[in-house]
Amino acid sequence: KHPFKRASVDKKTRITSASVNGRPIEFRKIWWKGTNIVDTYHQAGIYDKLTASLSGYGLKDVAIAIGSREKRRLELGVKEIRECWESGNLAPMEEYLRYDLEDTKALADFFIPQVYYQSAVVPLSIQEIAVASPAKKWQAILEQHYGSPKTPKADEPINYGGGYCSVNPGLYRDCFKIDVSSMYPSIQLTYGIASRKDGDHHYLAVLEYLRKERYRLKRLAKQTGEASYDAQQQAYKVLINGGYGFSGTGGYGYNCYLTAALVTAYGRKLIQLMIDVVESSGSTVVEVDTDGIILQGGDPQAVYQAVQDALPKGIKIDLDWTSKHIYAPKAKNYVLIDSETGKVKAKGIYRKRNRSLLQREFPIDYIKGLLVSPEEGQRIYEELKIRLEEGLLPLGYISQTERIRQGDRTLTGAGLGSEGDKVTYYYAEQERFHKTTGKAITSQKRPVAIDSGEPYWSYHYLEELDKMKREIDKVVGLSSTDQQLLLV
Repeated sequence: KHPFKRASVDKKTRITSASVNGRPIEFRKIWWKGTNIVDTYHQAGIYDKLTASLSGYGLKDVAIAIGSREKRRLELGVKEIRECWESGNLAPMEEYLRYDLEDTKALADFFIPQVYYQSAVVPLSIQEIAVASPAKKWQAILEQHYGSPKTPKADEPINYGGGYCSVNPGLYRDCFKIDVSSMYPSIQLTYGIASRKDGDHHYLAVLEYLRKERYRLKRLAKQTGEASYDAQQQAYKVLINGGYGFSGTGGYGYNCYLTAALVTAYGRKLIQLMIDVVESSGSTVVEVDTDGIILQGGDPQAVYQAVQDALPKGIKIDLDWTSKHIYAPKAKNYVLIDSETGKVKAKGIYRKRNRSLLQREFPIDYIKGLLVSPEEGQRIYEELKIRLEEGLLPLGYISQTERIRQGDRTLTGAGLGSEGDKVTYYYAEQERFHKTTGKAITSQKRPVAIDSGEPYWSYHYLEELDKMKREIDKVVGLSSTDQQLLLV
């Protein structure tokens, strides 16, 4: 017997603000009377969707990412745990479990304060707030004000324009970025835009309160160094940034698609105004994404001030960063390289976790080489190509780790596991022969387990390497014949 209650199998909760393998996290709720249960795995997923800073959601990986550990701790696999148990050598198990508890505590201290402080404004339990969508939180705030029996009928979805996005593909040196501080909340407060069903404009009143309180708490956090002030301002930031999306979310009584459409229209107008100002000042627009512009050329501080002076009162911008090189092949996909430290930040396809180290590291290494010279980029490519041809690359560099998706017959058919299993594999050669003549025909790739002992198929990985190089060369304007690099 136990004190817990669990949701039925067919009643799963979906966390829309977190995803694994491109799909929202789903789970069955557990309740314990008088207690709030918060899963740090869920919080890691929510945090990563906001910050794009985690390489995985496992306990050990996240503990390192948030800085609670500097290096990897003792890890025991199933086989090793079984051996400890059967031999009576329990000391490693005790150490392993102690580390698990320490890591869970560290994750709880990092994630849960932001959830807890939202409860000062959101009339839901901490357990509900932990996994609730922004829309659900704002719906609860308005229902508390107006009374839930008065909840209006939800709007039917309509199509409307989103944020302004564009890119001038290329490789650029010494760029900087300016972006609008909390663009959509600022637009709503500046122009008084709220759901037509919110007659008292309660949403705007709460939003204004949260914004003022956040500024106050940020100052206190800076002055005192108190972690609680920082956690509170971060909690309010989550609520502030989630308000706009509530307007355009289906199924909620106080939603309002006209509000959502008007807010994004103002956003596009403001971004276009910013583009006009920076271009007239002589800067080149590299990439635009909803509320921010990456630029090259001109004095960053002077451009920032010119843009701020041109914007309406109530719309504030930040000089987000300076002195970074950027490779931008298409919208929402880029590699940023700090010109001083060489530190890299990737976005879009370049940070997908199910890609091999070859797919993640070669493009960045090659781009760094091109920043030195076309010859240096070519040298990096040639060295890796030779190692691939000679079969010298470690399997960990070319292998991929992912969870087998529903309906994936390639991995299940290769005997690597069942749907939902997390597997690590690479590609070996599958030789093929003509059914009638018996002559060899074109081989194909065959996924094999990381511990299979089979040699990797060099041809496949050489093709993958060449494809990545060709794509980068095309974007930066590098011809394979004349080695002329159009580096801006």
